[in-house]
Amino acid sequence: MTIAGNPNIFYVDAAKGDTITDWHWNSVEGWQQQFFYGHKVAAGTSPSATVVNGVAHLFFVDETNADTITDWTTSGTGYWHQLFLYGHKVAAGSSPAAVEIGGVAHAFFVDEANGDTITDWNLATLQQQFFYGDTVAAGTSPSAIAPEGQGHVFFIDATKANRITDWNTAGTGSWHETWLEGGHAATAGSSPAAWIWEGP
Repeated sequence: MTIAGNPNIFYVDAAKGDTITDWHWNSVEGWQQQFFYGHKVAAGTSPSATVVNGVAHLFFVDETNADTITDWTTSGTGYWHQLFLYGHKVAAGSSPAAVEIGGVAHAFFVDEANGDTITDWNLATLQQQFFYGDTVAAGTSPSAIAPEGQGHVFFIDATKANRITDWNTAGTGSWHETWLEGGHAATAGSSPAAWIWEGP
């Protein structure tokens, strides 16, 4: 992701106790590392980042806080700090999906407390929205995009024989499930990926 002109690469750093490290590059200093030294990231999970109005959000599954979501954010100050969201526990081996929808940062995750269904952390309200709906395949993660401000959260749907399902706001403005009646997705550590094509 790009923050203030740097192409930032965030990863879980084994050498720093499985905390977040940022490789960032700019034309003046070249590649530099920044060690966040915060809470430990849960094993088998990855962070997910988005930028909203110049404010960066880096969501991760926080092992130190019982596998709930934590947000490393710049909050417009340029300095990183942790915002502990607590809330429901993320299902084992699943990572959050971060996206900006309508000027608000969202983190979608597989909610263990709600039968492995999708839940949304909305950073404008600092509240969870429970989608319930179909069950996400074990050990997989959602993927999120927001073309033209309409949210889409794709996941491997265990209820529908591992087909892809899309939680979306398209057409109605409220969240609903759309089932994509294609083939069956592999689930052994596999998750869908989504992006917005800006072709040609």
